[in-house]
Amino acid sequence: MNEISSSVKIASDEKSVPIMAYSRSYLCWGTLIIKEQIKASTWLRADLAPEFIRILDAKIIFTTFPTEHINPILFPEINLPVEDIITFHITPPTRDAIDFDPSEPNWQMVPISIIAGSFIIRGSIRMPLQTNLSKYLEVTREIFTPVYDVSIHSLILPALGNIHVPFILVRKNFVAFSSR
Repeated sequence: MNEISSSVKIASDEKSVPIMAYSRSYLCWGTLIIKEQIKASTWLRADLAPEFIRILDAKIIFTTFPTEHINPILFPEINLPVEDIITFHITPPTRDAIDFDPSEPNWQMVPISIIAGSFIIRGSIRMPLQTNLSKYLEVTREIFTPVYDVSIHSLILPALGNIHVPFILVRKNFVAFSSR
């Protein structure tokens, strides 16, 4: 988990959450301070999602050119526009409870691959039994699509290794989806 600066005060109704946010050209990770009752992993899907997210003790690497060494740029604080975020998740090992009932009938987990900037994401989308990936993408009107049981890797930054998380959000209109 990320350590936040001792100058940052967390109110009694707040919590700190380590996160990773991916744009088309960089990856940023650090710590969010959010209200205790907010579920960080689904926060950007909420009706009252912010226009910017404030990330403390932020680290940024550019993901548009290959490099053998990962040397992040450090910022005590950065404010990212949510409209630039194409993928978002909590940093392992921190996790939220799943956001659906796995015993609910007539739903399926469909294995997919996603191209998000220089990252390849493998996971599953939860959708009704009567549909397929193309139809699901056509009819859903959500900005961020949830993806479950995820593995993320970069084709041009192999030093990052594989990142495994139980849940991510992807900005549906900024990525490419493929059935597996």
